[in-house]
Amino acid sequence: MEGPTSTNQTAASRVPEKMPVRRVGSLTLGICLVGYGILFLANKLFSISYEFIFQLWPVLFILLGLEVLAGSIFHKNEKIRLDFFACLMIFLAICFAMCLACVDYGIQHGYVHFGW
Repeated sequence: MEGPTSTNQTAASRVPEKMPVRRVGSLTLGICLVGYGILFLANKLFSISYEFIFQLWPVLFILLGLEVLAGSIFHKNEKIRLDFFACLMIFLAICFAMCLACVDYGIQHGYVHFGW
């Protein structure tokens, strides 16, 4: 007669192990926040144009693609999942920065007037 331990061992051996999940997008979020922060600061300090900064948006896709490739190459035994929250935060942060840049541009060129 088999004991409870042998039954548990056979049941456990039949259950496949779950692959660990690696979330990609968090590193890209950090790099984009730092990078765009530096660019907007450079705009104030060194007069880099907003047009130049806004033309760099494809860099977001390049960085995210590189992170996905690096994750699949260096972590072959892990399942890769896109970090939706990090991607959403990238999008919202860039939209917010663009809105602030538009307001600043309007103030500098006389399009926005305050009644103070």
